[in-house]
Formats: sequence, structure tokens, C-alpha cells
Amino acid sequence: MVKKVWTVKYADLPARLKANRGTEKVGVENLEKYIRGEFTLYLEAGVEITEKMRAEVYGKDYEITFVSAVRDKDSIHHLELQLKSTS
Repeated sequence: MVKKVWTVKYADLPARLKANRGTEKVGVENLEKYIRGEFTLYLEAGVEITEKMRAEVYGKDYEITFVSAVRDKDSIHHLELQLKSTS
């Protein structure tokens, strides 16, 4: 189950990370791009993302296809999750 809740800095989107048959609403910091059903979500660091997780944005399900940790000087600043539509 996802237990970390992110703060909303740039956009207030109805988004969830889904895992282990449960969901928990999370705040998405920034929706950077939306191209043919693919999203890149920018999230605060400090959360373990697993391949079993799915994302739900605007009520549609997406698989997490790529996770990148973006670092600043000494630590991870945020995570970038690239999503692909499951439909």
C-alpha cells in the first residue's frame, strides 16, 4: 500500500498510485506532458515505487513504464514516473 502523500505544488490533479488491491490518493506535483496517452508525473522523492503499482489519473489506469530519480547536489530531489495507458 502506498503510504506517502505528496504535496501539490503545480497542479491539483485527481491522481492515485495503486498497489496491493488498495489505493491511496496522492497529490501530483506537476503534469509535464500528455502525448497520446502517455504522462510523465513529477513526484517528491522518498517513496518506493514497485512494478506492481499502477497510476490512475483522471479516472483512467496507466502502467508505470519508467521511474527516474532526479538528484540535486546531495540527494534525490524528485521522481519522474512515465506512464502509459493500459487501454
